[in-house]
Amino acid sequence: MSESGSVAVSVEGKSTLAQNIAHQALIHGHTVLFTSAGQLLGDLCALDSDSALRRRLRHYARPQLLW
Repeated sequence: MSESGSVAVSVEGKSTLAQNIAHQALIHGHTVLFTSAGQLLGDLCALDSDSALRRRLRHYARPQLLW
């Protein structure tokens, strides 16, 4: 832990950390969606109508944890 109180995570450990946080959220009854920024943006860019975009945004906003 640094002097500022933050914890440094190595590049290799970030995905594992995210998966463990998501797993704990699920154990405690929360909903989780695990995706990358690239996948999310690619999915949104591929939509061909405003109504499809609104539906997909609701899909991404629904989980209690989006990682």
